[in-house]
Amino acid sequence: MKLSIITINLNNKLGLGRTISSVINQTFKDYEFIVIDGASTDGSVELVEKYTDKINYWVSEPDRGIYTAMNKGISKAIGEYCLFLNSGDWLFSNNTLKEVFDSKFVEDIVYGDRMNVSIGNNSTKVTFSDNLTLYDFYESTIGHQSTFIKRKLFSEVSLYNETSNFDADWEFFMLCLQKHKCSYKHLDVVICNFDLN
Repeated sequence: MKLSIITINLNNKLGLGRTISSVINQTFKDYEFIVIDGASTDGSVELVEKYTDKINYWVSEPDRGIYTAMNKGISKAIGEYCLFLNSGDWLFSNNTLKEVFDSKFVEDIVYGDRMNVSIGNNSTKVTFSDNLTLYDFYESTIGHQSTFIKRKLFSEVSLYNETSNFDADWEFFMLCLQKHKCSYKHLDVVICNFDLN
């Protein structure tokens, strides 16, 4: 299997529905879909249950935060690459994954661009650099919701740091790209809409 799409959710039924819809309507089908829910009480679980024929694995139980949940998803993944498309974020078009994997890449980390969507559905395109430097990570990071990560890196480099509240993805990318010199490639493709709300 080429891709494991991992979605983390906690009490975001509306956003989760949008995420699920964008995944199951992809023309590219060589993926598995994993949903990790943190014991939501807003109807999210009932929504997931409606799509059990489209979701390969799901669980709803308390956890210690987003990075614990992401690591839980990794432990169930079997795809060559992982994409973390969390609830509220959605793939840019129904052909996004086909466009990505038609590129025939082999790099460890492959990332595209994204649309930041704010209140009122105002969108701003975020284009990431072709050549990542330490300064790129001083200023910001590449977005996990627009990045395809070889699953083997989570055993060869590190899982996400579960003691972090908000920047373990930044830390992981720093370890991979700056310390371990993993290969990477930027695709001139908008991967997703990132819900800033």
